[in-house]
Amino acid sequence: MNEPRTGGESKWHAFGKVQLYARRDAAGRPTKVDAISEDPEQVRALADRLQGAGYGVLRERVPRAGRVYYRLRALWAGPGDPAENPFEQS
Repeated sequence: MNEPRTGGESKWHAFGKVQLYARRDAAGRPTKVDAISEDPEQVRALADRLQGAGYGVLRERVPRAGRVYYRLRALWAGPGDPAENPFEQS
């Protein structure tokens, strides 16, 4: 019953106040990651961490309804399979 979810997007990890959502491969590893926040520093730190772990990262500023959000999209680009949790690596 505790098999990793595959396919659809699911909550994956909280990084500070930013919630990350992941799409997983057949082995249950996160290959695509999305997040959105109003805090650009949190998104920048998150992008740096994911890029250092082997993900290709896109950050963008998104003005919406009088507020400014910062969106992050990351896709696994490193060699081999992605780590189960890149936030546990030093």
